[in-house]
Amino acid sequence: MHAPDAYESDNTATTAKAYVGTPQTGHTFHEVGDVDWVVVYVPNAAQATFETYNIQGSDTILDLYAYNASTGAQGSLLATNDNKCTVVTDVNCRGSKIVRSVPAQSAFFVRVRNKAGYGPNPYEPTAPGYSLRIF
Repeated sequence: MHAPDAYESDNTATTAKAYVGTPQTGHTFHEVGDVDWVVVYVPNAAQATFETYNIQGSDTILDLYAYNASTGAQGSLLATNDNKCTVVTDVNCRGSKIVRSVPAQSAFFVRVRNKAGYGPNPYEPTAPGYSLRIF
C-alpha cells in the first residue's frame, strides 16, 4: 500500500485543493479509484492551459468543470481530454491537456483520473503519478 500524496484528501469537488499559481508536483493515484480535484481562480481573461505532465506509470484523463459561483459547487462539464498527442507509446502523450479561452474573474474545477482505472502495484516502489500545471 502506498501513502497518500500531499494533496489528499482531494477526491471530490467539495474537498478540492486550491491551485495557487505554481505547478502541483507529486500527485499520485495511491489507491484503486483515486481521483484528484483542484479548484482554480482566473483573475484576468486569458487563453488558459490545463495540463498534466511528468507522467509516471499512469495515463491521465483531465476534466474541466464550471464553478457555480452561487453555490460553490461543481457546475457543468466544459471539456475533457485523454491524451495530449497520438503516440500512446510515448509516456509524455499519456498526459492530458485542455486549452480554453476563459473570462476574467472566473473559476473552474479540474478533475484528474487515471485511465487505467486501477491503483498502484504493491510491488512497485511508488504509486502511479503526475504533475499538474495551469498557465
